[in-house]
Amino acid sequence: MSKNQRQAVSVRRRVAAVAASAAIAVTTLVTPVAAHAQALPDLAQAPADLGNQFQAQIDSIGQQTRDQAWNTRLQLNSQISSLLPQAQAAQFSALLDQAIEAAFPGLIAERTAPAPAPAPAPAVAPAPEPVAAPRVNTSPCPATADACVDLDGGVTWLQENGQITYGPVRQSPGKAATPTPRGQFYVTRQVKDEISREFNNAPMPYATYFTNNGHAFHAGTLDSRSAGCVRMNTADAAHYFETLNVGDSVFIF
Repeated sequence: MSKNQRQAVSVRRRVAAVAASAAIAVTTLVTPVAAHAQALPDLAQAPADLGNQFQAQIDSIGQQTRDQAWNTRLQLNSQISSLLPQAQAAQFSALLDQAIEAAFPGLIAERTAPAPAPAPAPAVAPAPEPVAAPRVNTSPCPATADACVDLDGGVTWLQENGQITYGPVRQSPGKAATPTPRGQFYVTRQVKDEISREFNNAPMPYATYFTNNGHAFHAGTLDSRSAGCVRMNTADAAHYFETLNVGDSVFIF
């Protein structure tokens, strides 16, 4: 027997072995019908005929589980790849997949789909903002004062027992000709929508008076000096108006 003849016999033997394994595996998936057993596929036949035989066998697998079908596919493909030449093995594997897909639509795609990406790690809640330590007044303003005004520093603030509760915020005091008085004063009255009759009814919103001579905290421009009042931004003047009461202490230095 020539070398080529021996190789041909070897291939036929391997095909026969695959055929036997395929027959056993497919039989486990098929629900037999009494007195009408179908012939097992002959892997030595042409690929087209083999595909028809596989299809006929697997058409009756409907009552079997998808897991059984998948395991059978793995077993058959393992034997096909180990016993047949690469080109022939690819043909048989393709025919087997066609038959499996017809009986169990989507099974192969389902089992070969890439694993889902891991869920993103839960967002870490930001650490709470540290509670600011109470700001302590270190200026000449006494701890007993409710409102302090630093004329030279251009700021003012509210405090309680020496601890600052609001500010410091910007302020604009009186000009040199009409300076804001320095010293200890007390809130005398408050007028929300005040006007200055002395200065052509100029608006003085949120006026909080601390002398009987017309000196007050009120909203106004900070770009120029006043006639003696302590001008503030509107939001700050409103806060002073809402926080201070008649009789509260004001210290200006």
